[in-house]
Amino acid sequence: MKKRIQRVLFFCVLMSITGCEEQAYYTDAQGSQALTFPNTNRIEAMQAAEHILGQMHFTISELDTATGTLTTNPLPGAQFFEFWRKDAASSTSLVESSLHTIRRSVTLEFSEQDTSTVARCLVLTERLNVPNRDVTGHSRANSVLTETSSSIPTMRLDQAQKDGMDWVSLGYDPDLAQSILYHIETELTDITSSK
Repeated sequence: MKKRIQRVLFFCVLMSITGCEEQAYYTDAQGSQALTFPNTNRIEAMQAAEHILGQMHFTISELDTATGTLTTNPLPGAQFFEFWRKDAASSTSLVESSLHTIRRSVTLEFSEQDTSTVARCLVLTERLNVPNRDVTGHSRANSVLTETSSSIPTMRLDQAQKDGMDWVSLGYDPDLAQSILYHIETELTDITSSK
């Protein structure tokens, strides 16, 4: 009980520090972030992107050099205590992924223009939606809470809740998209300077 109170107090302090504003998402894929990498071909840019996304713990689901498309599998959002993770680009998104079950997936599209490569980045953010369990009487009220043991907390879901679970799109995360492009640019600059 003491640990639960400490967690609630920590999140209250965290929310007061970061503010109660919502994470700024956009719903239109046309509003994606883009960056031009001068004197870089598409293959070099895609290799740098693959390396950066690997460092951010994303796994690649598709890498097509012919079309210049790179997509990742969804990655569960970083929690506040995972200081080594880089997939929460702002304090607001870190708080959100600590309070909710969030996942993010990345799509990068590369196109060549003269001697440069243009990278367009989309980061789709989704939240897990689990329907509430109806309390039909006083005797079932305790079943709404999670069941805990001395080591592992578990949550029992009835079949209706399992059937109703789904991932709800929150939109695209411009902060993380911009951060990914910045890290790719840094990686390419380091490669160029070491040649």
